[in-house]
Amino acid sequence: MSIACLEQDFLVFLKEINVYQSIIDIIEVHQITDAPLGSVDSYSSIASIISQKHLELETSKKMANFIEKLSIDEVYYQLSYVTQKSLEICIDTFNKNKLIDKDEYAKYVKLCSTSQQKWEEAKRENDFSLIAPYLEKIISYKKSIIEKFKHNYKNPYDVLLDEYEEGLSVEVIDLLFSKLKNEVVNLIKNIKKSGKIISADFLYSHVPAEKQHELAKKILCNMGFDFLRGRLNKSEHPMTGGIFDDVVVTTKYKENDMISGITGVIHEGGHGLYEQNISSLFKDTPLGILNGRCALHESQSLFWEYLTAPNIKFWSNYYSQIQKMYKPSLDKISLEQFHKAIYRLNINPIRLDSDPLSYILHIIIRYEIEKDLFNNKISVSDLPNVWRQKMKEYLGVDIQNDQEGILQDVHWFAGLFGYFPCYIVGYAYAAQFYSIVKKDLPDFDEILSKGNLQEIQQWLKSKIHHYGSSKAPLEILKTVTKEKPNSQYLIDYLYTQYNKIYSLSSN
Repeated sequence: MSIACLEQDFLVFLKEINVYQSIIDIIEVHQITDAPLGSVDSYSSIASIISQKHLELETSKKMANFIEKLSIDEVYYQLSYVTQKSLEICIDTFNKNKLIDKDEYAKYVKLCSTSQQKWEEAKRENDFSLIAPYLEKIISYKKSIIEKFKHNYKNPYDVLLDEYEEGLSVEVIDLLFSKLKNEVVNLIKNIKKSGKIISADFLYSHVPAEKQHELAKKILCNMGFDFLRGRLNKSEHPMTGGIFDDVVVTTKYKENDMISGITGVIHEGGHGLYEQNISSLFKDTPLGILNGRCALHESQSLFWEYLTAPNIKFWSNYYSQIQKMYKPSLDKISLEQFHKAIYRLNINPIRLDSDPLSYILHIIIRYEIEKDLFNNKISVSDLPNVWRQKMKEYLGVDIQNDQEGILQDVHWFAGLFGYFPCYIVGYAYAAQFYSIVKKDLPDFDEILSKGNLQEIQQWLKSKIHHYGSSKAPLEILKTVTKEKPNSQYLIDYLYTQYNKIYSLSSN
């Protein structure tokens, strides 16, 4: 067989594998947005079977045969760039996943699918005991995976971290978080010391979800989201999913708190834009799927939500519409008052309702709990109390119930252990990218004031999104910023931003 024919057969096989991944992604979005509660078992069974088939193909004899033949030097160097990079990912996936028991994995997928639905029930009923048995099983499975791979890592928890962001480890995160944590705590103290209280009661007037959705869609469109290849839906927990040409962004609207639903769309919109702007050359290949790039992915959502939207120029385009939506609550409220109210220090028990500063401590709390869980220092039964203790210690918040405590996020109940730290690592990346885009686009503020956000999005596309999984996260970061991960950019940004809001003395 000629090299050209072998390469073509390989690409066809990759497309077949991608079909199974697409089915999994479609099921996940449907369960989160539209599926009735009574469908849990049916969809969980389907997801389990499809996931097992997907894993079998990735580790099949057919894949091994392709890897063997395409890896020969005289063959490899005649392959296209897309095929070469796809092969590299397939080799890595094959070597990792061949150690995983297919039947156990299928059971685990079904467990996670069921668990996500049970989490909604437990949260609604405010009862951790309803979901605790599922969480025990999820953690048990994760620990079995750690046992298979821990010999390659310094810390058992590194196995899970590396799954979500290539090269991420406890050593790297502890170094990054320790400095950041101290600065955040210091800045919060300074804000409290200032004694300045920013009024925000006017943000909590009643606004129908339909009107919020109308504004959210307008903002998403201005950001550059392509509604011919994507949708904006509702869900219990904001998320982004779907397939290559149908990217689904979701949010949760609260009729007495418009801002949380809108900022949820801005955040998830950043994810959606990343997914939509991967090079079309990578469709139906591993390069079009952003596995192992969760911190980089979060950098794109946080770039919009926590670095771009907090600029008052961003809101100037929408404020007259917002005033009409809130009428008469905002009739005498200036844009500046409105802006300060949104981004005031808002220490809240709910992560998604927190401000961009205290949010960091929310993630550090979750990171420390996960690290202790997988180093066998705490157990599932300890979680609600450990959560309460850390929230009190770090944020001074008394947790009243499980709904605003351990049950507020879906991540752990979907098996996403190792994901939470990616938010802050991504936040640090985002601040580094932000420092560069402000130099490359010196009229950045003017661009925001005109509402022409697609110019910013085009910069992100050319520097980051276009590459899909063809480049490693740290390679992209270093190419764009000429630096390794550096939390100082985020620290500097936070001090600048909160000094504007509270007129703090410089530190």
